[in-house]
Amino acid sequence: MTSIGLFTYSTKPRGSVVHATYLAEALTARGHDVTLYALSKAGDLLYREVACPVAYLAAEKARADPDSLIAQRVHEISAGIARLRPRHDVYHAEDCLVASGLLASRDELRGAPLVRTLHHVEEFESHYLRDCQRRSIVEADAVACVSKVSQRDVERAFGRHCPIIGNGVDVSRFVPPVPIRPRVRRYSCSCVIRRRLPIFFIHLSVSFSIGFSCDFSFGAFHTPNAYAHLFRSFGLRN
Repeated sequence: MTSIGLFTYSTKPRGSVVHATYLAEALTARGHDVTLYALSKAGDLLYREVACPVAYLAAEKARADPDSLIAQRVHEISAGIARLRPRHDVYHAEDCLVASGLLASRDELRGAPLVRTLHHVEEFESHYLRDCQRRSIVEADAVACVSKVSQRDVERAFGRHCPIIGNGVDVSRFVPPVPIRPRVRRYSCSCVIRRRLPIFFIHLSVSFSIGFSCDFSFGAFHTPNAYAHLFRSFGLRN
């Protein structure tokens, strides 16, 4: 069983935060020991309950100046890590803020690899914000992009080629408005995406029906031994 610390910058239901909650539950369901960490302003709790332990990193009221705010949040993440003293085999950052905080706390991580999910590359006017984003991409041990666009932008801007781990749809929650009609053609394919070693497993399933109703489902799943492969790619033991 792999111990994974998954970090996100907020408790609110924003894109990367929602992604973090579902990823945490998917990894937990596959037998990994996952703790989800979130920056919490004013003691806020996560927007929903999740099927894994949750730890909060205290955050103060936001400063008006963007550069000062980013510096404040990175410091709060580092301070929270120093206070909680987490011990994980892998640390996974969902955004540049928490990635920068984790990078600033490298000594606390004790050599464990840092994985970064890259949702998109931002065009910041602030030099400080641009550097925060660059550092989170260039200095992470592994980066996974969620689309061809983000993969292309990372390669162009930072010269780093990253695997694509596409966003998914939870088809147990989001279902077609009408039942799929009997005349259905279903196509599915599976593939392993590789960087150094196979890390992620993608299953794509598309259903077409005659008429106006259709169902499209896409799921991104980690294989049970995904982090074992990641460990070996960094010369670590599972």
